[in-house]
Amino acid sequence: MKPNLLTPADVLDAAADYITAYGWCQDQYFDVDTLSFGMVYPPACALGAIFQVTGERDAVRVLGEYINSIRQCTCPIDINPDDCACDDIESVDVWNDTHGRTADEVSATMHNAAEAWRAAQSGGAA
Repeated sequence: MKPNLLTPADVLDAAADYITAYGWCQDQYFDVDTLSFGMVYPPACALGAIFQVTGERDAVRVLGEYINSIRQCTCPIDINPDDCACDDIESVDVWNDTHGRTADEVSATMHNAAEAWRAAQSGGAA
């Protein structure tokens, strides 16, 4: 088996670029209307884009932790951040599907989460 050479940050950047290039959707992993027309690269939600690029679950965890850190999670505002469950797939899905969210916001947040992960890995120097 080949080792995974992509970091979670690489995956998030690629998924954000996927959304920018092919489009974004809510309430489903992929825009089922375009799938029915045989599109190879259909518009995708944050999770769909991550799975389309690689299927890397660590990237979902990193994105969830970042969403929690900037308080865009769906947990009540008075919850202890250590008790927030926004690092699971369902919470990232809910964040993506929040009414009023935009493709640009999702893509930017994914890039920001990637940069924050890289900074954390290098001891804070991005």
